[in-house]
Amino acid sequence: MRSRLLIFFLIPLFSLTAAAQQDTRMYRNAVGGRIEFGFGSWVGVSWKHLYTRHHATEVAVLFGNLTRVYDLAYHFNGNFPHSPNLQWVLGVGAAYATYKYFDTPEDFFLRPIIGIDARLKGTAINMGFDWRPLLHVSGEAASTRTRFSVPIRLAF
Repeated sequence: MRSRLLIFFLIPLFSLTAAAQQDTRMYRNAVGGRIEFGFGSWVGVSWKHLYTRHHATEVAVLFGNLTRVYDLAYHFNGNFPHSPNLQWVLGVGAAYATYKYFDTPEDFFLRPIIGIDARLKGTAINMGFDWRPLLHVSGEAASTRTRFSVPIRLAF
């Protein structure tokens, strides 16, 4: 009877431990900068939050030549085999751009995201490389496929 009772309590304990190990994140939050380039360059601040190892959101405010861009994105992070500090990223986001030009309206963009995300082993540095095209939804700007981004953040 005792062995059955012991097994009854140990099985859930081991399954919870295994679930916690599968959900280990590279980090929970990361704050830093983002450099985006392609047709024009933007530089700004970025905050990324991982809800689980695979689901994250990122908020960024970017500044360029008389331009301000507010960017919000959802990321799905996948694992590379045998690389616990490196993940691939697929995501989708939205960007709202404002300009200081006379009579230039604001623009709204959809942003698919493909990239990699890494945390340097033994440090709190998170880096990545993304392809982030701008798909025009409203305003006068054109869609741009040649947009790339490099975030460098401190993870905690």
